[in-house]
Amino acid sequence: MITNKYTPNDIVFGRTETEIEKTITRALNKIGVPVDYSKISSIDEEGISIGIQFKELSEANPIERKVTQGQVEFWLGTNPLKMAIETLTSVANGDWKPKLLNQDVLDTCNDCDYEEASDD
Repeated sequence: MITNKYTPNDIVFGRTETEIEKTITRALNKIGVPVDYSKISSIDEEGISIGIQFKELSEANPIERKVTQGQVEFWLGTNPLKMAIETLTSVANGDWKPKLLNQDVLDTCNDCDYEEASDD
């Protein structure tokens, strides 16, 4: 196997390595597979090799960082009522765990460089 030299900003399938890693981590978390991170270890003509660090599979893990109302409003976007109804339905039906929702809100705010408005 020949491993190409690459940097985290190289374009693979139209995406940077970092974008691919974040997408994989988010997708697994969203379907209930708790992942700390994913890391591309090699790229060659046969494909991409990815290492995944899984989180502890325990519901006993508390939410580590609470989200603010401002972050939730930002995450809900331009049609907040529709998004809120869809989100609450998913959580109520057990399709989306609260801890994963928490992480999705934090990830979105982080990825979009959201900054909380100050109360000054």
